[in-house]
Amino acid sequence: LLARHYLGKPVDLVILSAVAAVNVFVVFPIVNLYREVSGNNLALKPAEILPMLPDTFSTYIGESYIAKVMETVMSRVHGIDSLALVINFTPALMAYQYGRTIIIAPLIAFVPTIFWPGKYDYINSVSNGVEFGAAYFGIKDNTSGVAITQLGELFLNFGWIGIPMGMFLVGLLTRAIYVAFIRHGRNPAGIVAYTYAFVHLIAIEGWFGTTYSNLLKHLVLGIALMMALTQPTSKTGDRT
Repeated sequence: LLARHYLGKPVDLVILSAVAAVNVFVVFPIVNLYREVSGNNLALKPAEILPMLPDTFSTYIGESYIAKVMETVMSRVHGIDSLALVINFTPALMAYQYGRTIIIAPLIAFVPTIFWPGKYDYINSVSNGVEFGAAYFGIKDNTSGVAITQLGELFLNFGWIGIPMGMFLVGLLTRAIYVAFIRHGRNPAGIVAYTYAFVHLIAIEGWFGTTYSNLLKHLVLGIALMMALTQPTSKTGDRT
C-alpha cells in the first residue's frame, strides 16, 4: 500500500481502514492460532502444525473469537509495561548498557555468517529480549524474547537523557531517508527501497540493534538498486 501510495493514486482512507480490519480480525488471530497450536516449538514443521489448526479454530466462534481478537490487539500495546519497568528498576535489575544493545549489531551487520557462523548468536546475546524478559518480567522466552520499546531501550542504555536525544536522532534519520528516497529521488526503485525501510522505521517495539542492522542492509541494497535502475538524464544544448 505504501508503494502504491507514492507510485500512483494516494491510498483512500476507506481502503486503508478495510486492510487494517482484515489484519486485526483475520490475519493476526490466525497467526496467533498458529503459534498457539505449535506452542512455539521450533522443532515442529508447518506440515505437522497445519493439520492441528481446524480443530483449534473450531473453538474460535462467537464471543471466544472476539476475545481472541481483542487479546491480539491489546498484546501489541504491552510496551508501556516494559517502559515502566525499565524506568523503575534500572539500574537495579540491569546495569546501564551505554550503547551496547544499540550499536553492536549494526557494526557487524555486513560480516558474512560464512566467516562468523555464531554472529547471530552473539547479536542475540547483546541485543534481544531474552535477558531483558528474564530480568524484568521473570520469564525466559528463548524463541523471541520480550520487546522493550525504543524508549525503554534508550533509557536502559543512557537513562533519562537517552530518550529525548535518541528519539531526536531517530527523527533525523527517518526524515533523511524520506527525503533521499521519496522527495528528492522519487522513482520506482527508490519507492520500493523506502517501503522496505519503512517497515523497520515503524518497529518501535523492537530492539534497535536487530531492527537497525536490518534497516542498514536494506538501505544499502536500496541505494544500489536506485543507482542501477536510474538512468542519467542527458542534456542537450540550445538550438538556434
